[in-house]
Amino acid sequence: MLFGGAYATLRFTFERKLRQRLQSGEDSNGSLTSGMVGPVSQFTAAAIATTASSPINYWRNMQFDTKLGSNPVGFVTCMKELKCSIVDAPTRLDSVRQIGMKLRVGWGTVRVATGMAVGQQLYDYLSRKL
Repeated sequence: MLFGGAYATLRFTFERKLRQRLQSGEDSNGSLTSGMVGPVSQFTAAAIATTASSPINYWRNMQFDTKLGSNPVGFVTCMKELKCSIVDAPTRLDSVRQIGMKLRVGWGTVRVATGMAVGQQLYDYLSRKL
């Protein structure tokens, strides 16, 4: 629910804002064309939505990791433990590594964002053709 809501909301918001920038001439160096607005906004929205939903996915994974006969860890407890492991890391780079390893933010995020953008483009194309 978090991923879908964030993706849908951000996708339309980013697309509207990017189109406004193109029409107003704010993109003076021409780095963005009208054909790229959709894929860029979809990729960005999916990456942010994936990152936003990663703590919930982490908690779900911790629930699956619970040994038989043990009580699964609660969400608040899980997030406190995650925060401690990030804050207690010896260096800032280690904190970033903890986030990447535990929340799986990185290549997986890029993979999901790419898949969502390509899938959305294909869906939009087929919807127009049918």
